[in-house]
Order: sequence, then structure tokens, then C-alpha cells
Amino acid sequence: TLNNIGRVYSALGEKQKALDYYQQALPLSRAVGDRAGEANTLHNIGAVYSALGEKQKALDYYQQALPLSRAVGDRSQEATTLNNIGFVYRDQGKPEVAIDSLEKSANLILELRRGVSRSLRATFLESEQGTSIALVGLLIRQNSPQKAFEWANLSTTFDLVDYERLAGSEGQVKNPVANQAYQEWKAQARQLEALRQELQTNFSDTLSQQVLQQRAALSEQAEILVEKYPELADLLEITPTDLAQLQANLPANTTLLQPVLLTGRNNIEHTVALFTLTRTTLKVQQVPVPKDLNERLQRYASQLESDLEIVDRALSSQLYDLLIRPIEGQIAPNQTLAIIATGALQRIPFETLYDNQTQQYLLQKYPIHYLTRLSKVQPQPTPKVNNPSVLVFANPRPTQVELIGTEAQADFLQKTYANSQIYKHQQATLDTFLSQSPRFPILHLGTHGCFRPEGCPSLGMKPNTLLFANKREYELKDAVKLGLQNTELITIGACETAREVDGVGLAGLAYVWERAGAKTTLASLWNATDFVQHSQQNSPELPTAAILNQFYTNLQQGMTKAEALRQAKLAHIDLHPFFWAAFILIGDGQELGASGR
Repeated sequence: TLNNIGRVYSALGEKQKALDYYQQALPLSRAVGDRAGEANTLHNIGAVYSALGEKQKALDYYQQALPLSRAVGDRSQEATTLNNIGFVYRDQGKPEVAIDSLEKSANLILELRRGVSRSLRATFLESEQGTSIALVGLLIRQNSPQKAFEWANLSTTFDLVDYERLAGSEGQVKNPVANQAYQEWKAQARQLEALRQELQTNFSDTLSQQVLQQRAALSEQAEILVEKYPELADLLEITPTDLAQLQANLPANTTLLQPVLLTGRNNIEHTVALFTLTRTTLKVQQVPVPKDLNERLQRYASQLESDLEIVDRALSSQLYDLLIRPIEGQIAPNQTLAIIATGALQRIPFETLYDNQTQQYLLQKYPIHYLTRLSKVQPQPTPKVNNPSVLVFANPRPTQVELIGTEAQADFLQKTYANSQIYKHQQATLDTFLSQSPRFPILHLGTHGCFRPEGCPSLGMKPNTLLFANKREYELKDAVKLGLQNTELITIGACETAREVDGVGLAGLAYVWERAGAKTTLASLWNATDFVQHSQQNSPELPTAAILNQFYTNLQQGMTKAEALRQAKLAHIDLHPFFWAAFILIGDGQELGASGR
């Protein structure tokens, strides 16, 4: 068609030829009453004028396209047009109206993400990025750090929900009544989507009005459900949570750092926004970063993930100067540092960043743990754990790759924690895991896990599964049904994790366990336990095994989870970071039984 020919010329950079074809297509769409096609063509003409620098002409065409997209129920086109209107206003020096358009676009994109089917989700997410980044950056420049953080946090939450859906969950909660209400809401959402599709092919004013009314009713119902069932908030909310509600869930002794990369799209300057929060304060600094920051992060992560590579300490110091030094004055002495890492930062253990001035790793300054996001849902109080017990699964058989080292770990835990239960080999069954896991405050899983989207043929495993005895797989999508509300810690002790988890890194895996009720997940950014798993020595003195053992000992002695892991790692700080930095804590960093109190 003429419109498609115009798109090809536009993609080739021949904007004037593209404009000629679009202007030929426009009267034809109008002549046949094709409102969706007319809206699309008007938007494309606006995009060409914007690329040619004629911003006012672009705005005129975008504003003609917008009501047509709304009338035919094309939310994706509406979101894109609002996004582009926002950029035009930004370029014209009108930040307030730019923010308004970008917020409306972001809301629509989140609404669309909520309803995209699993099969189309990955493609959709790849194509619908950039609006929230631009919005956060613009809000910071307008001295609105509170709204900027609220949007950054909401975007992070949706990334996690998307991972859970890509893993196959499609949104479930433990409460059966809430789950039934959510499934009924989704059924109504599917009916509305069918009406939208009909509207785009057979437009009528009556049907258009019906779609608008049902959309408003569905949004109102979502708000009612979230109010009644807070556990549905992550699945249904598309507006940012008030900052005060988020800060209330931070422990008094914790400073939160969330770096947000504002780079690479729509002429956005290459910067990182460093948000720091406590229960009572919020500050943000926007720091220029080199254009090749992503490549530097990837290079640094690769150096950490192999003990055969020398870690470039100068590179580590550069990253420290970009991500930590601008805000280190805001971290009070004796504070715990909580970090929300997103995007390219997810593969980096921040504790390895090196301060060249003090000759210290960040780990030597603070206890560090990570959060998936901030939630307004208050963690459920758990009883104080005086004599915690551990449920351990080690080296399930038969398996194509033995996990010998996990057996030594199980023996250590059995000696250290009274009343623990250990299941090895053929006894490490899925049925035992399902029946026993809700009873223990600590779960230690020395089993194979597969988190690659394509599965793990070498292990004979499907994606997003854990392997138990007799080659029975547990699918992560079912984790929410376990009922782990009394689980303080779950350790994934022998799995390849962050390098394999699709999209959001290790935070996505931890988020699945959070939604199941677990307060904290301990897992590895890379497989530093290979030499333990395949060792025939069962030596507890190997660094990774020794760190895990000391962590559990420290935890039993009353240290916070974050401090227990810190002290265990510090004993090996002179080794290559490959050996001591792999395991990280995601979730609550307080002592056992302190969350929610």
C-alpha cells in the first residue's frame, strides 16, 4: 500500500519521498472511511515532519491523529502518538505539557502490557521502550524527583511482572478468592479487546462509545480489586504509588540506591539518575555517563564471571566514581545499603566496585543487599526465629550432572541447625518439597535449575524449572501456590541463575519467590560453584562453600542477613571477586523474623 511504501522510504532516510506517499494515502483512507488507516497515516506524516525539524507541523498532524486513534480503540497507536507529542513539546521548551503527554502515553503502555498475551509479550516489550525513560528524565529536570522515582519504580515493577508472565504464570495469587476475582477481571479484559478489534475493522460511533465505557468500567474495577486485595497491586495498577507509602516499608537503618540509566533513546542525554531514599528523605542526582557505558558494564561483568580473567581495577573504580561517589555522602555510618539494579546494571555486584581513594571495595564499607522494587504492600509479620530449622534438598538423582558439593553443604547445615531435615539423592523428591516447604523458615535448594528461555537440553530440562529426584521438574509458575508466608530465606545453591534469567536478571527469579511469600532469596550471579559441584573432595574449605557455611553460621548467631553475608565474604576479600562476589541477597536484609515488624 501507499502507506507501507512511505514507511519503507522513511526507514531508508528518504523523508520527502515518504511524505509524498503518505499524502497520497491520506485522501484514500478518508474516501473509504478507514479511520484507523487515516489515523496511522496522519501519525506517519507527523513523524516525518518531526524528523525534518518542522515541529509545529508535526504537532498539528499528531493532534489530528490522536482523536481518531481513540475513536477506533487503537491504544497502541494512541500511546505512540501521545509519546511523540510529548517529545515535540519537550523540544519546543514546554516541559509541563510534555510531561502530561508522556504520562498519558506511559499509562497506556502499561495498560497494554497488562493485557498482551504471553506469545506476543517479548516482541511488544522490545518495541515499547523509551517513554518511561524520557518521562523520568524530564521530571528530574523539572525538579520533581518524587514523581520521577514513582514512575521509575512502577516501570521496574512492570518489568518484573512481565518476567513472571513470560515464565508462564500469567498472573496468579495465593488467595483463591482474589485469584478468582482477577481471572474474572481478565475475562472481561479479553471481551473488551475483542470489541476493540471489531471497532478497528467495522467502525461505528455506537461501538466506539461502548468501548470507551467498558474501558472506564474495567479501570474502575481494577482500582476496587487492588483496594480489596492488595496482593493484586502489581498485576493491576498502572499509576504510580505515592512515595510516602513506598518509603514506609524501608527499614530505619537502610539507605536505598536505585540507579536509572537514562540513555540511548530519542535524543536523551547519556546520564544515570541516582535516586537515594530513606524512610524520610529522597534525593536524586543526574550524572553524565560515557556513551559506551553498557559496553563497559558488560566487559566488567565478564571479568568478574571468570577467575581466569584479570579484573580491571581501573574500570571498577570508574564505575564506582559514576554510581557511588556522587551519593556516598548520603549514606550514614552504620547504614545498610539496599540497591535496586535494573537494565545493564543487573549483572554487576555493586559490592565489587572499588574506591581508589580509600583502597576499599564497597562491600568493605557497608552491608549490601538488593531489592526487586519498592512495594506499598506491607510485608506480613513473621514470628521471631530463635532456633531456625532448614529444609535442604541436595543432589537429586538420577541426574545427568552430579552436584556432589551440595551434599557437603547439606551435612554442614544438618550439624549447624537443629531440627533441620535433609533430603539427598532419590529422597529429594518434588512431593516432599511441595508438602514440607511451607513449614520451614529457611529453604536450601541444592538442585539443578534451568532459566534459559530455550530450556537446558544438556540437563533435559524445560525453561523456568527446578529439578528434583526421578527427573521430576517443578515449574516456577506454580511457586505462588506454595504458601511460603513464613519463609525467611530461600537459597538457590547450585543453579545457573542471572546469566540465564530472561529480561530482568536475578531480580525476576527473586520476584517469583517474593510473590510466593519468601522474604529473601540468596542466589548466584554466575556459577562460581562449578568447582564445588563437580569436586570429588567435598571440601568445605573451597571459597564458595566456605562463604555459604559462614553465612549460615553468622545468621544463626543473630546477624542481619546482609551483615551475615558481608562478613562471610570479607574473609575471602583478597581473592579474585569471582570466588566471593557471586552470591547476592535479594529482598529483606534484616535478621531472621524481623521483616514486617
